[in-house]
Amino acid sequence: MINVKQAVAASVGFLASIDNEAQDVLVEEVVYSSEIEAWLITLSFTYPNKKSNPLSVLAGDIRKYKIFRIDPDKGEVVSMKIRELAKTQ
Repeated sequence: MINVKQAVAASVGFLASIDNEAQDVLVEEVVYSSEIEAWLITLSFTYPNKKSNPLSVLAGDIRKYKIFRIDPDKGEVVSMKIRELAKTQ
């Protein structure tokens, strides 16, 4: 079974391989789910054009979030999905 650092590295590497514009990548959450037997890694990142757009800042739309599901035995990304943040009032 891979460890947490290996799971994070797999997520970051996968993101870089499919999206060469993503930058300022941060690890937001790391969870091992025994129910689905997988690492769930949430990464956030920005795009260069969003940071310079003042309307994006006002809309709170600068960082994007994705959840990566990592096979704990193979260390490979099994799935990736968009993570929507809860709206605060």
